[in-house]
Amino acid sequence: NIKSSDELLCFFFAFLCLNVFIKYIQTGKITHLLLGSFSFLLSLLSKESVITFLAVIPLIFFFYMNENKKRSIYITLCIVLAAIIFLTIRFSVLNLYHADNTNAVDFVDNALAKKDLSYESRIATAIFILGYYIRLLFVPYPLICDYSYNSIPFVHFNDPIVLISLGIYIFLAVFSIRRFLINHKDFYALGILFFLITISLFSNILFLIGTTMGERLLFFPSVGFCLLLALLIEKWVGGKAGTVHAILIHPKVLVIIIPVSIIFSIITINRNSEWVNNDILFYRDAIKSPNNKKLTYNVGTKLEMLAGEEKDPAIQKQKRAEAITYLEKSLAIYPFDSKAQCNLGNAFLRNAQYDSAEVHEKRAIELNPEEIIALNY
Repeated sequence: NIKSSDELLCFFFAFLCLNVFIKYIQTGKITHLLLGSFSFLLSLLSKESVITFLAVIPLIFFFYMNENKKRSIYITLCIVLAAIIFLTIRFSVLNLYHADNTNAVDFVDNALAKKDLSYESRIATAIFILGYYIRLLFVPYPLICDYSYNSIPFVHFNDPIVLISLGIYIFLAVFSIRRFLINHKDFYALGILFFLITISLFSNILFLIGTTMGERLLFFPSVGFCLLLALLIEKWVGGKAGTVHAILIHPKVLVIIIPVSIIFSIITINRNSEWVNNDILFYRDAIKSPNNKKLTYNVGTKLEMLAGEEKDPAIQKQKRAEAITYLEKSLAIYPFDSKAQCNLGNAFLRNAQYDSAEVHEKRAIELNPEEIIALNY
């Protein structure tokens, strides 16, 4: 998944900047301050979602590592400057290429952008998704490469899962803020606040993003979750029982680590077998998410291409029939996709079902008068 290298680079430079800033707090060397600031800029240039660190970094260096307030102020000023440089670059590039339309979220990618969706349902569904993120932290299965329309059903505030999700997030917010106010160095509060701050950007509550949800978006917030688990495990074995190594080999810890490592390794290996190429990935994920418009369309289109390349008439007929099934399912989910109408018409045409082909090619042209392939056929 080359596209999500941005997540890894963003993460790497963000935590590099934290480590370098810690050295600056300890030594006061200006080179550490400059290198940390440059690392933060590189993180922003990798992916803009690290902008939430404008809240995380001051939180860490004013309250959890506050040996020197003056140096903490310098760190904050430098990351704000780095953010200004990034935003200047971002806005100038988007403006230059006329890509600064903030309303250009396609509801096929983010179902919450659907025009006739009520505000109440949009917020309820977003809260439902936030609850699903927490479930994935504990049980990362099934994993799906795409959560676009209509993977996640629209819900309302009378849905019990929405209320449970809302209750969990309210509890986390109140619990962490309360502990933080009592003790500014409470690491349980830090773990929860880190999670809440970094996931807020992807919540689709403050504003709509380019996707309904994505497992990759949980990568950064999962740091807070991992910190909480480490703190709980450390407490379970009786506090700071010596070195990190001593804690890791403690029998109580091994009881948790070994089965979790085995189970998650099996999940990872199985998932890797699905990431062989787009065809296998889409096919497998369309089975897990049968109501996903984009996945069913991609599978149907690919099967039609494979049918055209097939020499065996029997196998060709089988693949084309399966392609038609997936394309019809995609259009049943969302009938206003001109490309899906066109591709289904093409499949019927090659299957010598001319009446059906004509219906779908004409429908494609109605939806998009410039649909070249439909016009040609």
